[in-house]
This record gives sequence, C-alpha cells and structure tokens, in this order.
Amino acid sequence: MSGGTHLARCVLPPVSLHARPRLSKTGVWKGPTVSLDRQDLDQIGEIIRNAIGQSQERLIALIQSSFDRIDQQFHEVTTRFDTQAARMERHAVLLQTGSRQISKINDWADKVDAALDKKDQQIAELWERLRKLEKGNGGAELR
Repeated sequence: MSGGTHLARCVLPPVSLHARPRLSKTGVWKGPTVSLDRQDLDQIGEIIRNAIGQSQERLIALIQSSFDRIDQQFHEVTTRFDTQAARMERHAVLLQTGSRQISKINDWADKVDAALDKKDQQIAELWERLRKLEKGNGGAELR
C-alpha cells in the first residue's frame, strides 16, 4: 500500500453456477484472493447502486400498479354497493307505501266492522220489537 493507493483484499466466491460455496472453519471463502483498488471498489459500488436503483424502480412500479388495481376494484365494489343501495331504497319506499296502505285498509275495516256491528244491533233490536208487537197482538211467533 504505497503512494496513497488503498488496496482491499477480498476473497471471491466460486464463479461456477453449479459449484457450492466453500467456507473454511473460520467462515472465510476458500479460493483465490483478489486485490482491488479504490477505483475497482467504486465501480463495484456503482454497479450495486444501479442494480438497487433498478430494483427499486421496478418495485415502485409494481406497488403503484397494485394500488391502481386495488383502486379499480374498490371503485367496482363501490359502484355495486351504490346500485344495491338504490335498489334497497326502492324496496324501502314500496314497503313503506304498502305499510301505509295496509294501515288505511285496517282503519277502513275497523270502521266497517263497527258500522256492521251497529247495524246488527239495530236489526236485533227491531226483531225484538217486532216479536213483542206480534206477541202482543196474538199473532204467530217470529223466529
């Protein structure tokens, strides 16, 4: 390390895709060592930053598209709920109107029943009077 040049020593893992990493008992890679200077480390750092930046951009795009799909699905659900709410409102109006009409019919039926009861009572009273009159005149009994 002379002249202000900083060299870093690192051990690189095996390059073969089929080879399994080999670690020594101390946890260090077994294999050849490579000396890297500051410029090499800067290049490696730049490559890593670019890879991370690209991954970050893909991740952001993926998250954004997921949120867009979720927003679309929520919009569809909201539209269906609005349709159901309008249908339920119509049913409520019909139910309320029907309830009012039935209430009016019940009131009318109560009035008719009261009037018929009154007429039945009047007819019964007239029959009783007629029976008494016929009985008093010596006529045949009415049934």
